[in-house]
Amino acid sequence: MAVPDDAVDAVRGFNRAYTRRFGLLDQQHLGSDFSLGEVRVLYELAHRDGLSAAGLARSLELDPGHLSRMLAGLRRGGLVRRERSSQDRRASVLGLTPAGRRAFDRLDRKATVQVSALLRAFPDGQRAELVEGLTGIRRLLEPREAGAPAVLIRTHRPGDLGWVLERHGVVYTEEYGWGAPFEAIVARVVAEFAETQDPVREACWVAELEGRRAPAVRSARGSLGSGCSSSSPRRVASASDVPWSTPAPASLAQPDIGGSPCGRSRSSPRHVRSTRGRAT
Repeated sequence: MAVPDDAVDAVRGFNRAYTRRFGLLDQQHLGSDFSLGEVRVLYELAHRDGLSAAGLARSLELDPGHLSRMLAGLRRGGLVRRERSSQDRRASVLGLTPAGRRAFDRLDRKATVQVSALLRAFPDGQRAELVEGLTGIRRLLEPREAGAPAVLIRTHRPGDLGWVLERHGVVYTEEYGWGAPFEAIVARVVAEFAETQDPVREACWVAELEGRRAPAVRSARGSLGSGCSSSSPRRVASASDVPWSTPAPASLAQPDIGGSPCGRSRSSPRHVRSTRGRAT
C-alpha cells in the first residue's frame, strides 16, 4: 500500500523540528565531547547489565562496524570496559567504568535540565498535549519498550463534563446518526448533574491513560426513563467508549447494545456499553 506524500512530509517535518529543538544537529551532544551516538551507548550500558557488543548493536539498530569504532574510542577514554561473561566464559560483555558512570550521570543531568526547560515554555494544557503525543508516538514505534500505559482513576474536574458531552455527540452521530436531538438530551443531563450533584450520593469518575481521558463512569440518584429503578447507577460506560451513556430520544431508533437498559435488577448497573477499538 502506497503511503500518501503528505504523511511522509509530516513525519519528515517532525524530524526536522525535533532535531533542531533538542540540538541533535550539533556534533557534540549536550555541550559535551560526545556525539549523540556515543551518549546513547553510554545510556544503554548504564541501564543494562551483561550487554554484549552484538546485543548493543541490535538494541540501537547500529551498524556493528560503526558501533565497534565508537566502543574503541570510549574504551580509550577509560569510560567503557569489556570483560568475560560470568555466565559464558567464551563471551564478552560491556559495562561502564567508574569514570564512565560519572560521565553518564553528568550527561543525564544535563538532558533533564534541557527537557525541563523545553517543557516549561508551554502552558499546562499544551505541555500535557505534547507529552501525550510523544508517549503515543513511542508506543507505536516501540510497543515493547513503552510498556503498558499507566492508568489513573479520578473524580471529574473542570472540563471533563464538556468532554462527556462532546464525545456523546461525535460517537453517537458517527455510529447511529442521532445528531443534534440526542446531543441536546445529553447536554440537559450533564447540566443537571453539574448543577444538582449530591457529593455524598453522586459522583463521576474518569480514567486516564497516561494523561489522556478514556472512559467515564457516573453514579447518580433518580431514574432516567420509565421502569428504571432509582437505586441503580444510571449508566456505566466502558473503556474505549464514550463517557457515561444517556438514553436515546424516543423518536430515535434504539440500537442493539446488549439488552434493555432498564432490564436489570435494582442493585446492578442498567447496562454496560462497549465499542471495541475506539479510543476517546
